[in-house]
Amino acid sequence: MDEPQHDPLLMSLDLQRYRHMTSKLSLLALVAAAALPGVAGAQQAAPPMAPAPNAASSTTAAVTPVDDAAAVDAEMRIALFDLLSGRAVPALSRLQWLASTAPAVASKNDLGFLLAQAEYRFGMDSAFRATATQLVGSVDGRRAGLLRNQLLLSAYRAGDYRGAMAMADANATAGTDAGLSALVSGLAAYQMKDYAKARTAFAGAAGTGSQYGSYARYMDALTTLSSDTAHTKQAIAQLEQLAGSLQGDFADQVRLTAAQVAYQNGAWADAARLAGGVNTGSPLSAQALLTKGWAQYKSDQVAEAGATFTEFASRFPELPERDESRLMAAQSYLQLGRTDDAAALFKLVTDSSVVERQFLQGGAQEAISATARSLVAARSAGVLYMNSPELGKTISLDDGSLADGATLAAAVGDGSNVPAAGPRVVTMVSLHDVSLQLDSLKGVSAPRRVIFAASNGASAGAYALSASAVHDADADVSVSAQQLATNVRAYRQQLALLAAVRDLLAERRGMLTATATSLAESQRALTALNAQLDAAAARIRTMFLAQTAGVRSMSQENLADAQGMQATAASLAPDQQGTISLEVQTAQSYAATAAMIEQNFDNILKHHPVFMLRDSVRARSERVASLLTETQASLASTERLVGDELTSLQNNEPDALKRARAQIAAAQARRTAAETRLVAVVETELRARSGEMLTDLQRDAEAAEFGTASTSFFRAIDQKAGAGSRIGAAAAPAATPSSPGTPGAPTSKKQ
Repeated sequence: MDEPQHDPLLMSLDLQRYRHMTSKLSLLALVAAAALPGVAGAQQAAPPMAPAPNAASSTTAAVTPVDDAAAVDAEMRIALFDLLSGRAVPALSRLQWLASTAPAVASKNDLGFLLAQAEYRFGMDSAFRATATQLVGSVDGRRAGLLRNQLLLSAYRAGDYRGAMAMADANATAGTDAGLSALVSGLAAYQMKDYAKARTAFAGAAGTGSQYGSYARYMDALTTLSSDTAHTKQAIAQLEQLAGSLQGDFADQVRLTAAQVAYQNGAWADAARLAGGVNTGSPLSAQALLTKGWAQYKSDQVAEAGATFTEFASRFPELPERDESRLMAAQSYLQLGRTDDAAALFKLVTDSSVVERQFLQGGAQEAISATARSLVAARSAGVLYMNSPELGKTISLDDGSLADGATLAAAVGDGSNVPAAGPRVVTMVSLHDVSLQLDSLKGVSAPRRVIFAASNGASAGAYALSASAVHDADADVSVSAQQLATNVRAYRQQLALLAAVRDLLAERRGMLTATATSLAESQRALTALNAQLDAAAARIRTMFLAQTAGVRSMSQENLADAQGMQATAASLAPDQQGTISLEVQTAQSYAATAAMIEQNFDNILKHHPVFMLRDSVRARSERVASLLTETQASLASTERLVGDELTSLQNNEPDALKRARAQIAAAQARRTAAETRLVAVVETELRARSGEMLTDLQRDAEAAEFGTASTSFFRAIDQKAGAGSRIGAAAAPAATPSSPGTPGAPTSKKQ
């Protein structure tokens, strides 16, 4: 049984991609390992994997082109609100629409800046780099510094270490986060094996006083070790001193690294002591136990080593080193004379190897296929290409935390009401995190030890391409779904509006019908009143004409009498003659008045106020009836138009909605094809690991069988000579030491 080999634990930078689906391990988007010589080629950076977002979770974009600066500003403020609220999909959809429809306005750079931030948060690295590169020279210093830092991180993620170093040099003073910029510059230089530049960058990061200072000092110690192995003791002391100044998981990580470096350089006692200082509940306790067990075994603390290996196998049965630990524990028991305990462990390894080999050779094939599909469906396939989660070699930083709200709000000229940015949290990815993620998934039925087995790196390149294609397809589907939701809402609102107009018109039609009924009743009453007035006019005319006829008759009689008297007036006195003349004139006046009344009575009656108002009311009634008829006809025509339009919309979706459905169907088809290719890559990787595990199981079974034979031999010896300690005796192939001159510590990688 060969002792596993490993290079020292190094910190790598994993930048969390934007997520709409909450997940404990949503940060497992990328692992860009800052590896020491010997493993850099095997630990390829995995591209981000974003889950399919929920596109119906925010405000909707407008659906008509924007040609007004005020309207553009309003749309940008809505997109800003979505970004500040963590809703990148609606923000991205709105900003893409604005960028494609809005004319060249004064806010073009501001619009481009917000679009770049949405693309960055959603993990659209290629689109982000294209947008940010055009903007970085034309926006103000604060936003330019942010874009430079993001471009730096994007280049590092993509493995463009030389480009990242150049960006870091150019961004030495302009960055919004000098500590992060210096740390990434150091990691890139380390990857390029430019250790002098790496140390300078790490020293700069440590000197900024930022939260990255501890990570920079940690990497500085490892860089010292990488540049000259003669500085091993110095590096160990530096790491141990740093661990003493830290707390939490990172302190345990630095302490474990010191233990691994000590182990690789033969300082067994120091390695066991440092590994034993790692917290029992730490995410790194698995690797700490393994390092401690090997160090104890190397320093002839056989009993302690046996207990440590037993604890490891009991606490972490899902790790590939489980059977190795059982074999080492059995060998320790055998050397201590605990033949029965050793025999039981050897038998356990043999039995479990048989069961697992049978499963891997038979039923595991469908389980591996189902696991590959589940990992891809959950966008968790990146766990297969992680930088050994049991080693804590990955730190995570939320991309969205790079830009505080005030910087984003500056794009619309208003940062007064934006809350201050909270502290940026850097977290370490642990075995526990990965286990929780896997536990939450359905269909992951392949043996956990296959998933946690080390990758040989053969499929990393294919995974990178396929995962990138899936991520791009996810982005297309998300934006298309947002646009479809916008069109669906607009369509439903249009239907609801037309239905409301139809109902309102029906209500108004009912009101007009009631008005027409009331008007008809009034007209009937007016007709009856007109008949009564006509009858009254006839009665009045008859009465007046009868009276005027009597007046005229009496006047004629009086006139005849007066004229007769006037004929004899010569014999009368003058005053009597005057009286008779006056009587003649009076009779003539009465007769003239009666004649005038008879001639003008109809005209006089017509100008009476009652008859005049009757005519006015009748004219108005006729006008109202005419207008009411016209309104009812217009209303009926409008109802028909609205009904026809509503029926047409109900039976035929608008062209914009049809295009949106076609667009999302095409995006989903592309995503399905990309997922199929990625599933094939993941399945190939899992089958390769399954094959490697079969080889390991065969080897472990042979070692266990050899150990079982050894226990039989020692039982026979014990029966003759009595049991005793067998320190140095080998029941199985002895562990071989690490390669001289190569710093490292025990891990799951078998040589």
